[in-house]
Amino acid sequence: MTAECPTCEDEFDTKHGMRIHHYGAHDEQLPNRTCQSCGIQFYDEDSKQTYCKECDPPTTPSGKDNPNWKGGKPKKSCDYCGETYRTYRDNRFCSRDCFKIWWSERTRNDGNPMWSGGVEVEYTGSWAKVRRRALERDNHTCQSCGTTRPEIGQEPDVHHIVPVRKYDDPERAHRLDNVICLCRRCHRKVEVGDLEIASD
Repeated sequence: MTAECPTCEDEFDTKHGMRIHHYGAHDEQLPNRTCQSCGIQFYDEDSKQTYCKECDPPTTPSGKDNPNWKGGKPKKSCDYCGETYRTYRDNRFCSRDCFKIWWSERTRNDGNPMWSGGVEVEYTGSWAKVRRRALERDNHTCQSCGTTRPEIGQEPDVHHIVPVRKYDDPERAHRLDNVICLCRRCHRKVEVGDLEIASD
């Protein structure tokens, strides 16, 4: 099948060859696309455009009107409150609040792997002084990950290496060699057993 040049009427074996000739001989690219909005033919270097430069593409339909609609966000049931909600995410709770309550209940008392019978501890006596000295000694920096006070946004926690509940007299736990500064993240890891702090 031959193709004829629309300008000089020369014939070519292929349409592609005719296009190359037309651009080289007549310095003009021939149209290769048809605008889906106005129907005019135009040239697109990548042969991908759907609309000519004069036409604005119509707004892509949303929701069920979109041809790619697949039913929207899947329905899920919240693990805490049981409410139905929709999400694309792989989560188990309808809100941050439900997650917080669930987590609090899960890690409270005997739900916490570090639970030791509910010994009430009063941080009195020399605790304030020991805490202040620990912060100064550790330069207000987490001794596990190195996060500083400005990076944390507040003072790091001062953690008892040997828990206060292990002592008959809580005052014996409030010693500088038994405390260490940790950021909240590292402190939580220590409390649930995911991070170990060696005791002297």
